[in-house]
Amino acid sequence: KRQLIVATHNANLPVNADAEQIYALETREGRGKLRAQGGLDRKNVAEAVLDIMEGSEQAFKKRSEKYHF
Repeated sequence: KRQLIVATHNANLPVNADAEQIYALETREGRGKLRAQGGLDRKNVAEAVLDIMEGSEQAFKKRSEKYHF
């Protein structure tokens, strides 16, 4: 019954914290624009996170192995 909203530049945080909703933003024309939104089970969200993530695929694979998606 709680909601926590976190803004971060570290993509490992939402992946390792099992975030239910991710908004991946990119800069266009000097402003943040939505690139992808949803859970990590959505392909476009996973691709956006992998593009900016430190540790990239290794951290993402650990999470996918844990939750089997």
